[in-house]
Amino acid sequence: ERHEIVAGQVMSTEVKCLRPVERVGIVYDLLKNVSHGNFPIVDTASSGTLYGTASRTMLCTLLQRRAFGQPLEVNNGHYHPKPDGADDVAELLGPKRLSPLVQWDTLERVYPRYPTIDDIKLRQNDRNCWLDLRPYANTAPYTINETASIQV
Repeated sequence: ERHEIVAGQVMSTEVKCLRPVERVGIVYDLLKNVSHGNFPIVDTASSGTLYGTASRTMLCTLLQRRAFGQPLEVNNGHYHPKPDGADDVAELLGPKRLSPLVQWDTLERVYPRYPTIDDIKLRQNDRNCWLDLRPYANTAPYTINETASIQV
């Protein structure tokens, strides 16, 4: 027997999202506390626009490779560490990257033995660093409207 329902009836209501540029501690805690395999990257500076998605395996590999750095703030033409929220960090940086770029072949080289979050050891000061997810995001994820009909 087939039942037609709308997607909103089966969608998760507690979606765990990341921002395009996110604090390492937030990423680490999220991976420790939920078992999801993929996370939406939402640009909170632009009214919650979906930027893309990030896989758990990629996030763990980036943390293990220490692909994070200090945020930058422009002040009188010079860059300085930025201690505040991430909402405008991606906007502040524009196309500049915040952290060292890990090449795609490096990310894929660990396949199929991707690190798990339990393999990652962070120092306390690492938690305040920033992870720039923009170069690694899947910017063309599958999306569906919550009113779309589905069959189960």
